[in-house]
Amino acid sequence: VLPTLVGDMSPNEIVAAVRDLGPDEIADLVAELPEDVAPTVLAGLDRTEQFEVRSALSFPEGSVGAMMDLHYVSVREDATLEAVQRLLRRLKNDLPEENTDIFVVDRSNELRGKLSLEQLVLNEPEQTVDEVMSREPTFFFTDDPIKDAVAAFEKYDLLSAPVVNLHRQVVGRITV
Repeated sequence: VLPTLVGDMSPNEIVAAVRDLGPDEIADLVAELPEDVAPTVLAGLDRTEQFEVRSALSFPEGSVGAMMDLHYVSVREDATLEAVQRLLRRLKNDLPEENTDIFVVDRSNELRGKLSLEQLVLNEPEQTVDEVMSREPTFFFTDDPIKDAVAAFEKYDLLSAPVVNLHRQVVGRITV
């Protein structure tokens, strides 16, 4: 159906049609477009969207990296819960959809743990992230097979999990 639909559309019409899609969905579509149309569609996206789509296209099909969402919230261990709450209020219009976890990272963006919204709300505002975070969250590498992530989401009843590179630096997240 896709080749028939896009065959009758101009690249500008395709760009307008994909505006409301996420980067991973746009990447799936761009991968299926004719070679002469795909660059024009990419050029019609804004810089951030282009970066995100190219990032998704850089990972093998069927890998966690190809399916990850590049939008996530991260904080450092030494932040107070009150500071994290202020951050979330500031980001309220830019928070990722289905955001249930905040990833805890160090200065080099290496994964240190995970802070659930429940931990954030139920603990005292003066406490630090380090005092209440989960220290061993389930995470995935960008090149892990998506079927392994699906199995882990089912087994551990996960809603989201961080995606890391080989240096354990957070590069995205994957959601249920």
